[in-house]
Amino acid sequence: RYALIKAAKDAKKCIVLPEGEEPRIINAAIVCHEKEIARCILLGDPIKIKQQADLHGLNIPAEIKIIQPEAVRQNYIAPL
Repeated sequence: RYALIKAAKDAKKCIVLPEGEEPRIINAAIVCHEKEIARCILLGDPIKIKQQADLHGLNIPAEIKIIQPEAVRQNYIAPL
């Protein structure tokens, strides 16, 4: 596990988590951020994500981006 985490840190990748309103996903993004495993983006309604975080006692760092999918959907429809 140590080698896998080290490789992930060295790769400096960004992970987009599509189920951003789920408490387990929010927690995973926080852990990835704290351990510097990857940069995370949570997809979902920012209000619902923050409500879920508060409900479960989670503090989302400002460095974790939260993106409303409907706000960026048009950017991808035409190219696809």
